Amino acid sequence: MSDRKFTISVSPHVHSKETTPQIMLWVCVALLPACAWGVYSFGFGAFSVLAASVTSCEVFEYLFSKILFRKSTLGDCSALVTGLLIGMNLSAGVPLYVPIIASLFAIGVAKMSFGGLGQNFINPALAGRLFVFFSFTAAMSFFPQHRAWKYYRGISYPASAPYANSISSASMAAASASSESISAESADSIQRGVDAVTSASPLASYKSNPLSKKFNNLQYMNEVGYPFTRFASDVHSKTGISPYVVDAFFGFKNGCIGEISGLLLLLGVAILIFKKLISHVIPVVYIGLYMLLEWVLGGLVYGQGLFAGEAVYSVLTGGVLLCAFFMATDMVTSPVTKQGHAMYAALLAVMTFLIRRFSALPEGVSIALMLANIATPTIDKYCKRRVFGVKK
Repeated sequence: MSDRKFTISVSPHVHSKETTPQIMLWVCVALLPACAWGVYSFGFGAFSVLAASVTSCEVFEYLFSKILFRKSTLGDCSALVTGLLIGMNLSAGVPLYVPIIASLFAIGVAKMSFGGLGQNFINPALAGRLFVFFSFTAAMSFFPQHRAWKYYRGISYPASAPYANSISSASMAAASASSESISAESADSIQRGVDAVTSASPLASYKSNPLSKKFNNLQYMNEVGYPFTRFASDVHSKTGISPYVVDAFFGFKNGCIGEISGLLLLLGVAILIFKKLISHVIPVVYIGLYMLLEWVLGGLVYGQGLFAGEAVYSVLTGGVLLCAFFMATDMVTSPVTKQGHAMYAALLAVMTFLIRRFSALPEGVSIALMLANIATPTIDKYCKRRVFGVKK
C-alpha cells in the first residue's frame, strides 16, 4: 500500500473554468448593447448617469476596502457590474447626485457592510436603486423624451383617440400626477422640431390615469392617443402586431436607460447563454408565470373577466426583462438548487403581478426582487439537497 499522503481540500470540489473577473466582464459585455441604445435614445444625459454610477461604485469599493482594512476587490469587476446595473435602472433625467448616492448605498451598505462579494443578502444594485427611488421620488419619476419623439416624421398617432383631450399637455410634465398622452398642443410642439418635455414612462402614465381602471395597457394607450413610430405602424399593418408592442420590443419608448429595448436585452442574454453563465430556470419560470398571471387574471382589474389581460406588453415594459436575466439570476442572492430557483422565480412573478396590478406603484419588479432576495435563505433551507446515508 502506498504511503503517499493526500490532502483533501474543503468543498466545493467542482470548479468552473471561469474566474469571477471573467464572469463579471462577460456580464458587462452582455449589458453593453442595451446601454448603448439607452445613450443613443436619450443622449448625453444617459451617458453621464451611467458614467457617474460606474465611477462612483468603483471609487466607493476602493474607499470602503481601505476603511474596513480589507484587500482591494476592484479586480473582481463586481463593482463595475453594480455600477452598470444601477445606471441602467435610472432615468436619464435624474440629477447626477442620484446615481452617486445609489452607488454609495449599494457598495457601502448592501455589499461591504455584510462582508463584500459573496456575503451580501440583497443584490447591491437593487438596494441602491430602491434607496434612491424612495428617497428622491420626484426626481426618479421624470423621463426625458426618447429621440424618436423629438421629430414628428418618426411619429404616428392612432386614428381615433376619444379620451385624448382629457389629458392636458401640462400634465405630461408631472409623472406623479399625469399621463403621457400627446395632446394637440404638445403634438404641435413636436412637429415644430422642439424637444419634447420630460414625461412619465408608459407604466407610470397608465397607472396614474383613471382610465387604467377601464382598459388594459394597450387599450389605454390607444384611447388616449399615445403615439407610436412609423416603423411600428408599418409592422402593425403587415402583421397585426400592436404598434406599442413593436416599439417596446425594439426600444422606441420612454423608460429607464437600460430597460427600453427588449431586443437588445435579449441579445445580451444570448451572450450569457452561450457562455453558460446563467440558470435558465429563474428567467423561464419568472417570465412564464408572470405572463400567465397577466393573461388569466390581469383582465379582472379592468372588469373584463378572466383571460383578458395583456401579457406580452407587460413583459416588454418596465424592468421585467432586465430583472429576469441580469438581476434575479445573481449567484449570490438567488437560491442554490434548481428547485429553489423555481420557487424563487415563482415568488418573484406573483409579487410582481400583485404590486403592478393592486398597488399604487406603476412598477413592481424592484420591490418584488427585494422580497425574493430576502426569502432566499428560507428557500435554501427547505430545498437543500438530501445527504445520502443520513436520516431525515
